[in-house]
Amino acid sequence: MLAIIFLGFLILLQGCTREDSAFREIGRLITPVATYAVGTNPTSIAAGDFNGDGVTDLLTTNISGNSLSLLVGNGDGTFQDTTTVQVGNLPRALVASDCNSDRHLDLALANAGSQEVTILLGKGDGTFRSGDSYPTHRSPLAIIISDLNRDRKADLAVALKSDSVDIMLGNGDGTFKKAQTLEVEDTPTSIAPADFNQDGIIDLAVANNGAMSNNVSMFIGQGDGTFKPSGQYRTGMRPLFITTGDFTGDGRLDLEVVNGVRDSLSLFPGNGDGTFKAPIDFGAGTGPASCIVLDINGDGLMDTAVVNNLSSTMTLLIGKGDGTFYFPPINYQTEAGPFSIIQVEFKHGGKKGLAVVNNANNSISIFALNAPPTTVTRLPNS
Repeated sequence: MLAIIFLGFLILLQGCTREDSAFREIGRLITPVATYAVGTNPTSIAAGDFNGDGVTDLLTTNISGNSLSLLVGNGDGTFQDTTTVQVGNLPRALVASDCNSDRHLDLALANAGSQEVTILLGKGDGTFRSGDSYPTHRSPLAIIISDLNRDRKADLAVALKSDSVDIMLGNGDGTFKKAQTLEVEDTPTSIAPADFNQDGIIDLAVANNGAMSNNVSMFIGQGDGTFKPSGQYRTGMRPLFITTGDFTGDGRLDLEVVNGVRDSLSLFPGNGDGTFKAPIDFGAGTGPASCIVLDINGDGLMDTAVVNNLSSTMTLLIGKGDGTFYFPPINYQTEAGPFSIIQVEFKHGGKKGLAVVNNANNSISIFALNAPPTTVTRLPNS
């Protein structure tokens, strides 16, 4: 009997050693590159070729500085000194797209202080000219851009502190018209656009962060820029951010929600018809604020990178492909108060990395992804 127990212990130890070794290998897939100063209290970030040189640049919204910070990319994961662009009052979020069909990236800003959405039209050289501004009923907290009515023009959805979401349809010339106001729950802070019911039309999932909500509101797109409510899903406490990905490998989009209180993520497996199964919860660092979905270790499965505002860390959750993640997660130290994160392709077809917005440090940090696209790093089953 003792021999059997000892043999079992050796097998368990061998499995743990293989898994620890795999985690150490994954830990080497990310390398800190540099940290760059930006404006005061950055909250969001966008990536794109803003000056037309074929290299990815970065833009942050600096909510306490009433400004944007532009960092022109060198194409190798490094960036030039920051250029400051003054904008409206308390810019909280931005999105970038070609809104006027001139092949230059434009910006749509959610200005929480002045309670408006402002359009900045790109000149293609890294500078912008003022476009129209659109008043909102209350402070805009989040903004997304997508083709919501299938006319191949950029449209906007804006989450408002008035417990609603404004749908603004683009005219294709850099102007927009309001199409619908969606009533949601308390304090929507994030919107995820995707085709959740596989009908070829964009739907919306909205994370409601207010203390009286703690849920996600679903809206099914009708194809004309309008939406119909289709249910709510209970999340963890104070959901701050929502995104999508196929974590189960069944070809159906799932929802991933960052819960700002009690330090967790909720994963809702999708049914493919716009409805979702009960959530699976996972731990993160202290005060998770935002996340991205990507295949970080090149095994063809979806992983998650989470930034944790209170613990000043970035957490990697490595997906198993069945809607769960390996334990323990992998943590990296960041600068103070990371608040937002995006994946960046530094040059078209070239090296990729992560850009982390450090709200309390007034900076962004760049991490390189070291794994080539052909590398496969699989963890042992557990």
